[in-house]
Amino acid sequence: TRVLSEQWCSARGEHEPNKKNTDGDIHLEQQGEGVKRQIWFALIKWKALGTIQEGTKSKKFIWCFDEPETHLYPKAQREFFDLIKSVSSGNVQSIISTHSTVFIDRAHFNTICRVELENGYTKYYKCSSVPDIYNALQVKNSDFLFYDKFLIVEGDTEEHIIPHLFSLLRGGEKTLLNYGIQIINLGGKDKRSQNKTILENVLKDFNKASDSVVYLFDNDVIFDGLTSKELSDLTHFRVGKQDIEDSFPIELWFNILQGELPEIEFSIDEIIAIHSSIPDDQKLNGNQKFYPKLRSELKKKLGDERHLIDEKLPDKGRKSAELLKKYITEARFIDSQIVAALEKLTSV
Repeated sequence: TRVLSEQWCSARGEHEPNKKNTDGDIHLEQQGEGVKRQIWFALIKWKALGTIQEGTKSKKFIWCFDEPETHLYPKAQREFFDLIKSVSSGNVQSIISTHSTVFIDRAHFNTICRVELENGYTKYYKCSSVPDIYNALQVKNSDFLFYDKFLIVEGDTEEHIIPHLFSLLRGGEKTLLNYGIQIINLGGKDKRSQNKTILENVLKDFNKASDSVVYLFDNDVIFDGLTSKELSDLTHFRVGKQDIEDSFPIELWFNILQGELPEIEFSIDEIIAIHSSIPDDQKLNGNQKFYPKLRSELKKKLGDERHLIDEKLPDKGRKSAELLKKYITEARFIDSQIVAALEKLTSV
């Protein structure tokens, strides 16, 4: 038992004087569950290192672990999972039943199965390997396992502003997390079609119901992006004349200009004129849409001080979302299509 204790301390990378330097034998039955798990962890590590050194490749043993993360801190969970991976490269095949996001997020997609009890029968779903899923969508493996509702948005602006809008709609008392809703960012207009395909493959392999996956697109998706057939196959909502920026009321934009650029004389009628010039039935170049046109007109008024516009009214993305969140303080500023998309998910 003293050898086990020393190995246990070594595996944890720390000193445990009450165990390592204790007088007399250590009786395992008198130890807590955490201690027993750590000693067991050390034995696994010892076996793993021996197997690796032997260079054995043929599978001879099957190791099964039922929620091995119990009583292990996240750092120890990561170490333990890496040990299992190491020994599994030798003569051991490992099967893990787990609820640990640490384990799941360190595993490859093609090694993960979701197991559910449905009408008294056990069903499992195996996920295909999509190597670039994280790089493309910045989504973790565990998001697909532990969330059953997904709101798919086009870019950074929507990703960062939607949680704020949802909180306003729910009186500040509920968040998307309370309803088990995960936002997934398709990475902008240029990548939405490609990343949508990647996402659909993963959702299908995890058997996610189509009515619990809602897409929120800018309205210009119908002019440049997905075909009518592709859109008809999705539960989706389209916002604005062209995009989410022009979906917010004139009053909000006037409040923003008064708050951020009080030195510029810009009337509410000028904002209305810009907004009215935006068509909702044709494709526009990026600089012809509402927010870029508003910024352009403001720069004309500032002349040599035009750089202030870039500082005060940042281009699309997270910074512009933070600006909008600062002034969107009431639910009445939220477009009806955004409201409908969120209500659709919360009603599932």
